[in-house]
Amino acid sequence: MEKKRLLIVDSNPELCFALRSVLQDEFCIQVAHGGKEALALLDSFKPEVLVLDVILSGLDGIRLLEYAAERGHKLKTLVTTAVDSDYVFNKLAQLEVSYILLKPCNLRITAERVREIADECNALPAQSGEQKLSAILMELGWNPKHNGYHYLCTAVTNFVGNNTQSLTKELYAAVGAVYGVSWQQVERSIRSALESAWKSRDEKLWQHWFPGASALKRPTSGEVICRLAELLIMDPTRKIG
Repeated sequence: MEKKRLLIVDSNPELCFALRSVLQDEFCIQVAHGGKEALALLDSFKPEVLVLDVILSGLDGIRLLEYAAERGHKLKTLVTTAVDSDYVFNKLAQLEVSYILLKPCNLRITAERVREIADECNALPAQSGEQKLSAILMELGWNPKHNGYHYLCTAVTNFVGNNTQSLTKELYAAVGAVYGVSWQQVERSIRSALESAWKSRDEKLWQHWFPGASALKRPTSGEVICRLAELLIMDPTRKIG
């Protein structure tokens, strides 16, 4: 099978080298350290998968994605960013990036996400379970800059695969093993992200995704995980909105 073309765009040469070393047997890879250099490679190299930092010299990552869309490039994009900005996350959502990772990124997890979004190139255009889950959480006001957002996504996916797990001793522990943190940290981060989303909630949207829930009482983390898993199991291909 022909290797997919992967373009890694980051101003940090060490990160580019490390990611390239891990993935070089699976992809045909080019590297760029600036926005203008990356723009030229979009036209000449024509990558199918893009790993992109938001902060670049010459042309930032968001503008690069806008140019790519204007020029008709169809890319599966993993964005890495250290920028703590709602504006940035909203813009990335509008540009329909496949995944967002907060810096500093774990190399193994980054490589896994690249492989996952690369697999989407051959998939049917129906919305995947991960995309549906992300769309629901964005509607509910969960912010991808919170670790709890990413821990929750992994917890829901694991729970779909095995819904008999106990919440703390098994599910949170499994998520913690993926990210190299304790189950207690997973629990605290998910609860914190949930509280943040609940405080700024749109009441109608929460009632839509959690029908019958009390408007005055926030659902527990366990209730959120169970409900989201249920939604994916019921109809994993239905489009949001």
